[in-house]
Amino acid sequence: MSDMVPSCTVHLVADNLVLLTDDDVEGYASVTNAADWVIRQLTHHKILDKRRVFYKDSTGRFDELKHDGERFAGFAAVADKRQLFFQNMLDDVADMGWDTYNLTKAYEELRDHNRKMRMRKSWVPCAEQMPTEADVDSEGKFWTGHVTEGWVELADLESDFGRATHWKRTGLRRPEPPTPESP
Repeated sequence: MSDMVPSCTVHLVADNLVLLTDDDVEGYASVTNAADWVIRQLTHHKILDKRRVFYKDSTGRFDELKHDGERFAGFAAVADKRQLFFQNMLDDVADMGWDTYNLTKAYEELRDHNRKMRMRKSWVPCAEQMPTEADVDSEGKFWTGHVTEGWVELADLESDFGRATHWKRTGLRRPEPPTPESP
């Protein structure tokens, strides 16, 4: 996992604030060390707007992530007398059983989806993944090729891949049959 992606959960999105916690998961950055990522993700998910962002760090202290509406702009300490207020707010959200939103999980699911979509449009190393029924065209075919020998040929799932190093979808799909209304 990238050391600049934190594991954090959004507990409350109110009119004027967002309250989140650093999940303190090994292998992930802290919210403090990846504050710019947090603000970008809140912006991407249309959560940020003009809301103030408060978070509970891995030591249990609440602080604020300052921003300009789109980008991280610094930290602001939450006064000791306000720490209990935020902890009570977090406890109230938990007591009410409200849904939380794991920002990191949403990011990872979107990243994985985008990676799979890119793979479907480009050459895929055979060593990483072999084609499946979902990858063949309407005739059951897909392209195979060799990266250093420079050859490309059509294959199907029963083919002997032999020396092929990569495969790719053909992109061909059977069209709908014409109708009497077709020009």
